[in-house]
Parts: sequence; structure tokens; C-alpha cells
Amino acid sequence: MFELMFHHDLLDGAGANLRATTVPLFESLVALVEQASDRSDDSRMQAPAIQTGRHGIAVLSSNRALELVGSRRDIPVLVERAVSAHL
Repeated sequence: MFELMFHHDLLDGAGANLRATTVPLFESLVALVEQASDRSDDSRMQAPAIQTGRHGIAVLSSNRALELVGSRRDIPVLVERAVSAHL
């Protein structure tokens, strides 16, 4: 799913519709990073790094892989750390 956000040509004929949704979502994340970060000039690099970390945690959680090393209640802490690492 992560690829769909940045690689619209994967869905033949649907890329334009997908782009109309994902680009504004990404721009919202960039704007939030600009507000929260001291390094606002780097927000276009920080935003994908944050999205990558959140996506990885979501995938591991949905596959129940995180249960091997922690518990489901640790997920908010993991997300917070993934975001904070790039701000």
C-alpha cells in the first residue's frame, strides 16, 4: 500500500484519481512537519521518513509481528518515537 501513495502508475488507469487523493494527504503531512520541526527547510525529506516509519509499524502490527517483541500497547510509543526521530 505504501507504494501506491508515491507510485501511482501501479494502478493502470487509476493513477490520476489516486494522485488527487494522495498528493493532498502528503502535502498535509509536509505542512504538519513544517509546523512541528525546527528544520522546516527539510520538511520534504522529513515527511517521507516519518510516513515510512509509521507505515512500517502499521504493517508489522497488522501482521502481528510486533507481538513477538512487545505488546500492542507499545504501538503508540513506537509511532511517537518514529515521528520524533525526524523532527
